[in-house]
Amino acid sequence: MFILIISLPEFSIMYGVSCASCHTESQGSGIRNENSWGLQQKYLSFKSRDEVFKYKINEIISYGSDVRIFYLQIADSSYIFPMQTSFYVNYKVNSSVDIVGEIGLRGIYEAYGTIWNLLFLNSYIKAGLFLPNIGLRYEDHTYFTRDYLDNGFIDRYLLRFETGGLELGYADETKLISISVMNSFGNSPLFLSGNQVISSNNYKIYSIGKYNFLIGIGGILKDMENHIFGGYFGFGVLEKTSFIFDYLRFKNFNVFTGTIRYVPVKGFHVVSSYDFSDEKSNMMRFGLGFSFFYNPHIEIMSRYYYYLNQKLNLFLISLHFML
Repeated sequence: MFILIISLPEFSIMYGVSCASCHTESQGSGIRNENSWGLQQKYLSFKSRDEVFKYKINEIISYGSDVRIFYLQIADSSYIFPMQTSFYVNYKVNSSVDIVGEIGLRGIYEAYGTIWNLLFLNSYIKAGLFLPNIGLRYEDHTYFTRDYLDNGFIDRYLLRFETGGLELGYADETKLISISVMNSFGNSPLFLSGNQVISSNNYKIYSIGKYNFLIGIGGILKDMENHIFGGYFGFGVLEKTSFIFDYLRFKNFNVFTGTIRYVPVKGFHVVSSYDFSDEKSNMMRFGLGFSFFYNPHIEIMSRYYYYLNQKLNLFLISLHFML
């Protein structure tokens, strides 16, 4: 998850608000809503803007983007590539209906509609082309819990950019309850039981003064032989620090990610992490780096990862342009 500037679950913990408070998607990431514009432009970057710019063509059409260029060095090899090229548009039919599209170099990534307050306040139904709502959407997809989830399950049973379905849920400023039925269009019919997967993501944020706590559980199920269940816990101090502990249980092994983010000055974040997996043998990784939000539209991110018991180190630099 992720909030205000980019997909950072750490911000939800620091500020004590859910992903849906600042994003059109209930699980965060993607196009930002009007709540996020002022916070993004005035309070979170090193160079702020006095007057809030609205990313709107008119009163019903808004837009946004996330473009990330990566430099990656693994052992003696190095690469430069576009990690993300996402351009968003939201057509707001009325106060309760959003129609969202996301396109990139590979074509259409997401295209869905959401109806809010359908059954009662803050309830929603979402249908169309989108990825399963499960877990935390970190900005660094190499974190083990995110990487194993994406590459070890979603990419195995679903076509990443051809996945759609139906999601029902409840999302307000401090909680999310969701369940979805998903399938790849290439494996139609969509709701044939042999092809579909069911996912769920649920969390609650508690605040006591300047301290915030996040507790979440969820999972994704194809059948009794292929499933993932897990949970996450976070602790944050307003505008300063976040701690996240994220655990996934696969059928025969465990995966864990822990992160710490500290903000010594506005716009500059120091980030450390620890990853663990016992899929084949115990694999452990330590990470250290920073994220610098120079202004509301530019982030420079750098990470160094050291793999314990393996002759492998990973270094990356990312230049992130966002609206």
